[in-house]
Amino acid sequence: LTNGVQLGGMPSSINFIYDLAVGQFRPTQITLQPQNIGGTYSMSWAATAGTEGWVKLNQNSGTTPSGTAQVSIQGINTSVPGVYNSTVTITVTNPSGAEGSPQIIPVRVAVTRLDNFTFLPLVRR
Repeated sequence: LTNGVQLGGMPSSINFIYDLAVGQFRPTQITLQPQNIGGTYSMSWAATAGTEGWVKLNQNSGTTPSGTAQVSIQGINTSVPGVYNSTVTITVTNPSGAEGSPQIIPVRVAVTRLDNFTFLPLVRR
């Protein structure tokens, strides 16, 4: 038996690419909208970013079904190509005992050049 509250509607991971060729993140932000997939009850939630300090949230809390949080990247060292990892954690704060809470979402940032493509001619017979 459940209390009709189950955290869902979250992505399994969040991925950003920083393109060194143009100096931009793609995408610039990701929207999270926690949902109660176990019933129609409204629930309150809190969002926290990983300890690395470069994952930014515009909202740290909200209420279903319309509350959202924007995830963006700020302050990461983009001068060194590589893959950087962090997390965003969504926790249901009210009511207590929600299934699937807390939900930890991995955040991955790839710093790379996207203009290193080689095009080969196509020959048809």
